[in-house]
Amino acid sequence: MDRSKLKVLIVGGSVAGLTLAHCLERAGIAYAVLEKHGVAPNLGASLGIMPNGARILDQLGIYTEMEALAAPMHAVRFMYNDGYSFMDRSLSTLNPRFGYSFMFLERRQILEVLYSTLKHQSAVLTHKEVVCIEQTTGHVRVTTKDGSTYHGDIVVGADGVHSTVRSEMGRVADHIPMERNQWSAQYSCVSGISSHVEGLTPGEVIWASHDHRSIVTFPAKDGGVFWFLILKLEKRYQYPKIPRYSQEDAIKACQKHTHLSVTDRLTFNDIWNQRKTFSMTALEEGTLQTWCAGRIVCIGDSVHKMNPEIGQGANMAIEDAAALTNVLQGLLARLGGEKPSTADLAVAMRTFNRHRLPRTTRLCVYGTLLSRLTNRDGIFNALLGRYIVPYSLGLSSYLTKHIITHADWLEYIDVPVRAGPDFARPGRERRVSPALIPLVTSTVVSLFFLWKLWALVGYANW
Repeated sequence: MDRSKLKVLIVGGSVAGLTLAHCLERAGIAYAVLEKHGVAPNLGASLGIMPNGARILDQLGIYTEMEALAAPMHAVRFMYNDGYSFMDRSLSTLNPRFGYSFMFLERRQILEVLYSTLKHQSAVLTHKEVVCIEQTTGHVRVTTKDGSTYHGDIVVGADGVHSTVRSEMGRVADHIPMERNQWSAQYSCVSGISSHVEGLTPGEVIWASHDHRSIVTFPAKDGGVFWFLILKLEKRYQYPKIPRYSQEDAIKACQKHTHLSVTDRLTFNDIWNQRKTFSMTALEEGTLQTWCAGRIVCIGDSVHKMNPEIGQGANMAIEDAAALTNVLQGLLARLGGEKPSTADLAVAMRTFNRHRLPRTTRLCVYGTLLSRLTNRDGIFNALLGRYIVPYSLGLSSYLTKHIITHADWLEYIDVPVRAGPDFARPGRERRVSPALIPLVTSTVVSLFFLWKLWALVGYANW
């Protein structure tokens, strides 16, 4: 392990934690990863990598290995329960605009690539469940369930929505646990992988919208299919009372919805019958305001959780890892070889927090709005999704660009040659496209008339 004036203890060896390990390695910063399970555990089904995450992985020299495992997506076919459908081909524009396509692959495959390409795999310690974190004047001490202790300068919580590190931060800053009470879940999701299903086109995402339910499928490179069954819950749940589900719960939920149409020739039953693996989880939503306290900082799902429809959960974790390393690498460069003090690190962590909060908050809101739209949640979303969105494909392209363009990257590593022209460069202003103005105006006017029509005939007869 490269020696530096800083050692980072990373709790959690999933996408956020292993990406951070890569970033620190390239910056010459010492680290250790404490993972509760083994390397690449079979938890979760699949993940999508968008151009903003892909660019960072490419800077780290590991993107091409993931790319070889995935089938790129070039179009989304939206299906409605009245039989209407339309095709959105904005995904096919990602590669020429950003240099990377949208790809989907097994979560396990992503973790295997992240781990196998680390130079210092011995720094990844498995079956190390963290139970206690203690801060002292000059360092931080982490204790695991087996009685082992580890010392470092910073602890990074990359341990997901049920973060132990986040809970330990509550002992330092009393207001942090109250923030978690503001997290909520209004939807659940069964995600799975099935073997080959006849009738699904390679490279084509299917998004089938039903009232308060939706099904999304992604074709895999090996001929299989990744799928999501998203269901609205009977009520909104607040943390910490958000439900957790067993395999039996997942089976019951899927069997109850096997009749739902996916295309004009397929139902969910055709996909469910070919299942290989699946799991069910509540879809927590929200972004916490405080990500750090003293020598502890959290990244990824431990501080921001967005619905899967927006396809940015893993990508935001990758961006967090890059942004945090940028701050640490910059701090060490300014100190010129001196060891950072507690005050230095506290300022650096707050700088990271302030920098990432607006972007993650914005994308969480986008995800919430998109989930309501695709699940036809209420009359407004039902009308918007069925009668406005199919004729507003320019809006889809604009939002995709808006989400990706201003992403973080590793500032101490050259930007890859293949990164496309639509990525923002330092100092480039964020401007609203003039082409969006008439599009938004026409959408608002159309919604007004649709609302008036519904008021006359009634939604039940629509």
